[in-house]
Amino acid sequence: MYRDGFFGSFVMNQAKYSRYSDTEPIRIPKFKSQCAFDQWPSPSSPPRGCDTAAATGDPPRSRGYDRIAVAKPELLKLLPPQDVFRQMPKFKTCAVVGNGGSLLMNDMGATIDRHQAVIRFNGGITRGFERWVGSRTTFRILNTQHIGFQELNGEILLQHATSLSAMEDALVHKIKHPNVTMFITDGDFHQYVLDEMGDGAASNGFYGVVFANEICEKVTLYGFYKSWGPKGDGGSSSGGGGPVVKYHYYDRVEPNQSQKSRDDKETPALLDFLSRHREKFELGEPTAVGAS
Repeated sequence: MYRDGFFGSFVMNQAKYSRYSDTEPIRIPKFKSQCAFDQWPSPSSPPRGCDTAAATGDPPRSRGYDRIAVAKPELLKLLPPQDVFRQMPKFKTCAVVGNGGSLLMNDMGATIDRHQAVIRFNGGITRGFERWVGSRTTFRILNTQHIGFQELNGEILLQHATSLSAMEDALVHKIKHPNVTMFITDGDFHQYVLDEMGDGAASNGFYGVVFANEICEKVTLYGFYKSWGPKGDGGSSSGGGGPVVKYHYYDRVEPNQSQKSRDDKETPALLDFLSRHREKFELGEPTAVGAS
């Protein structure tokens, strides 16, 4: 739908959803392995909630939809009047700071802070790690395990809400914390990321790279190098025999098999995206050879 450029909404907003009736469901597109054509009970019986056009397209995709809300007035009043990112001028330079342990290999904090905008993810903190990761955060992209997380006042939160329960939690957080600037990722942007990903579930890091491509003139990536496990055999294909690093620079969490498989599948799509936009992107870690 958006493979040739993004022209939809980044975040949910009143201008878009005020056109819905107050009983109309709001759905978002998602990767769903059960929606692959070869998983259907029969060629004429797709599982409920699947995108049949995607499953039978060329190439076929495993896509579906989940309802996350209904366009009631109570919801609309919690949304911004317009998509603020459509009105925002592009940033001259952006740092997209992943959560990879490779950040601890280089003192890049001051360099990161010199960018006009800094994009971080989930629980990626700066306190105690300023030397390596910098101290500023402009945008924080959050998955459903980190609803409303904000380390520093002034961060702009982009919250994914990909289920009814996550949407409820996000709206409750907005009501309880009216001074926090939190937007909810729109289905249009989810669709765009899916189109860029190809087939599979995109990580938050992939979302951040695609987001930066839209709002920044120049982008530098940090913390995207992956090579995990006691012998470097647990990481994605981007590890390439390089140094073994922590999964997250700020904790001791290790990736489970599902996360490793997702990252292995995502790496070619990410490298392809960066190659197609090579005039805009660069890698910021000198020792992270083979970084993705």
